[in-house]
Amino acid sequence: KDKTQIVKLQASIKSLDTQMAALEPKMAIQPGIEPKHVKSNYKIDPKSINKKYIADKNEVKKAVFDIMKNGKKSKYVVIDSRGMEEIIGEKKMDNVARGGHIPGATFIEWKQISDEENSKPFKSKAALQKAFDKAGVKKDQIIYAYCQVGAGRGSHIISALRELGYENVKVFTGSWDAWGNDMKLPIRR
Repeated sequence: KDKTQIVKLQASIKSLDTQMAALEPKMAIQPGIEPKHVKSNYKIDPKSINKKYIADKNEVKKAVFDIMKNGKKSKYVVIDSRGMEEIIGEKKMDNVARGGHIPGATFIEWKQISDEENSKPFKSKAALQKAFDKAGVKKDQIIYAYCQVGAGRGSHIISALRELGYENVKVFTGSWDAWGNDMKLPIRR
């Protein structure tokens, strides 16, 4: 009985393989041959990395405590570029222990400055300036932006600010991933 079932199963698999082969040319995604990658000895020289626009957790922590002490009079601004579900802690990423946001953060979701309608990374300079002015972000402040890890949405905010001529801008590398996992740091929800 087992041999009969195995033969039927093998025939069924063969039939499915034949059907899939016939459908393959009609599929939207075509299988291809992966290019062979040549092993490289390329190495990044840490000394050559321009850290002018990169902030670490300790630098942002100093800014946060200044914002908590001085409020709107602080020389610092910390921009949270994530969506509202992430900011209020409703949507928490699996790799982060806590949901919420950095205390004193200014909320400017990256979508507010993107021109999705025209498939452009940014809205006009006038619209960008209006968004940052509305949020109280000034050119004479030291500005940090963060998102989940700092490589996407936070960097997008910093790029927009640089486009407008803001000089004292940095992306917080590690961003919420680093802050939310450090139980010694304050959060808000």
